Amino acid sequence: MSENKKNNKKIIISIIMIIIAILVIVLGSSMYDSAYEYYLTQDMHEGRQGMMISNLTKYAGFAIGAIGLVLFANQIIKKDNVNK
Repeated sequence: MSENKKNNKKIIISIIMIIIAILVIVLGSSMYDSAYEYYLTQDMHEGRQGMMISNLTKYAGFAIGAIGLVLFANQIIKKDNVNK
């Protein structure tokens, strides 16, 4: 029973990671749009720096999502093997 609770906790953590990743990717996209507008209208250097930071944010979101998906798939496979 204890092993089942640990697996359920890990599944919940991986789902939370996937949700956080989606939010970070959306945040990075909106940051990029704002930085691009700033780049075009006000200051080229600061706008470019903002676009680079937003790209890093998006890539961090992709990394968090990938880790969450791997953990989720791992726990689902473990659960199927335990049930057989």
